[in-house]
Amino acid sequence: IDTPMRTASIAAAGLDEATLAVGRNTATGRSGDAWDIANAVVFLASPRASFLSGNNLICDGAMTQRVQF
Repeated sequence: IDTPMRTASIAAAGLDEATLAVGRNTATGRSGDAWDIANAVVFLASPRASFLSGNNLICDGAMTQRVQF
């Protein structure tokens, strides 16, 4: 997830190209940001999620879609 702290750390380490590669490897083609997580939280707190119970909501841009369980 892109945050100011992550951005500063990557810039200080000179890893800009590596960061872009991570985003390109997701199904969405980008890294997530704080709004992606906030939208998931708002959904979970809304009446639309009233029937959900004991679930994991994975917010990773489908990064784990290739993981076999």
